[in-house]
Amino acid sequence: MRKEDLVKDKNYALRPKGSGPGSGDSFVKVVFLGLTHGRQCKVRFDSGELEGLEEWVVTRDLACRWGERKALIRDEERSARIEAATDEMWDEVTEDAISAVMEASGEQYAIRRYWADDPTSAQRYWDRAKLHSTPLEYDPLNYEDCDGRWHFSFATALKAAQAFAAAEPELVDLYLRGIEEELKAEGFVPGMRHHHDLLRKYAPSHALVRAWSQAPRGIAAENETTRLRAVVSQAVRFLREAGEERKADQIERGLHGR
Repeated sequence: MRKEDLVKDKNYALRPKGSGPGSGDSFVKVVFLGLTHGRQCKVRFDSGELEGLEEWVVTRDLACRWGERKALIRDEERSARIEAATDEMWDEVTEDAISAVMEASGEQYAIRRYWADDPTSAQRYWDRAKLHSTPLEYDPLNYEDCDGRWHFSFATALKAAQAFAAAEPELVDLYLRGIEEELKAEGFVPGMRHHHDLLRKYAPSHALVRAWSQAPRGIAAENETTRLRAVVSQAVRFLREAGEERKADQIERGLHGR
């Protein structure tokens, strides 16, 4: 827990040294004495072999209020099941592709193995992907933790990303092209060649996202061509206004392939 969340004379569940999430109900009951120093706080043991003794402990080792430990254990067990399911289907390219779509949406951030979010943001992202019901109901592994935060399996994150890419292909492609153009340009700056390495690294995941979006590169290229033709036409107009008729005619003939 954070030291600013601790309340004097309240009981907390202390994780014994060497234990961690998923270790079951191995907590020791302590009472916070109201003193903190750096990353430590002072407690008195109310159970176990040290009952009655006072000691400084690391604040983060206080997992939760004593009365909330069963809910915390349940959440940790659910999280472990999601992690096990993720191990069976995870790969880096797919994770990077999911993260790219999430960031393109403006709703989410990159994931790391599985997706957790507040209900409002998660539901909005799910709805924009034109998916029914709620993401929480998509997979039996998904759950709402004791703090009201939603946790989702890798399969749920994948479904949402695939559907969002298909629902908003132009937005997703705009995001991908922005990253690609930025990395390509920065890679030519002295000392920044590693950005070209990143461009190559992201190529498989970006290709996967474009496959999900059902917007092949041909469509993106056509849109870009339309934009560039508009820019060239504007340049021709500016040249004519500046009295450069010959140059304007030359560019215009090139624009029309003559």
